[in-house]
Amino acid sequence: MSEDEGFLESAKPKKVVHLEIYCDEIKRVKDDYDRSVWMYLGALFVPTSKKDILLSKLLNLRCIKYNSWHWNEDNCPNQCGYHDWNNTEIHFKDLYKHHSKFEIAKRWLKFLIEKNNKKDLGLVYFYILGIELSKLNLERFGEDKGRDLNNL
Repeated sequence: MSEDEGFLESAKPKKVVHLEIYCDEIKRVKDDYDRSVWMYLGALFVPTSKKDILLSKLLNLRCIKYNSWHWNEDNCPNQCGYHDWNNTEIHFKDLYKHHSKFEIAKRWLKFLIEKNNKKDLGLVYFYILGIELSKLNLERFGEDKGRDLNNL
């Protein structure tokens, strides 16, 4: 390939993907081995063109018995009786306290690993960033007010 052909190839318009990004952090953790302090940020990147499909699939997985979610159980043809249990926030700290939350989280992870990743549906992408806080001068990030360092 000549230099001109290589330039023309790189100048081709690229496909634009619009994303919605959802991000959350976990509390700071101390490494027992070297006593370093870390914070982790998790991000989900959802192509806007596939957001409705992803949401529909995740909602249907809330319906553990029938895979057919309805926001109002009165409108649901299955009337399984578990709607109130399954219509709840799913937070990692509550998973072992509530069987339905654990089952929903397990179903979501299985779907994301087996369907989204292995079948490359491209509905959502993940990224985890670890920041070693013990190597940062936190004073460079403003006053202590607003920096939650109580967990150090």
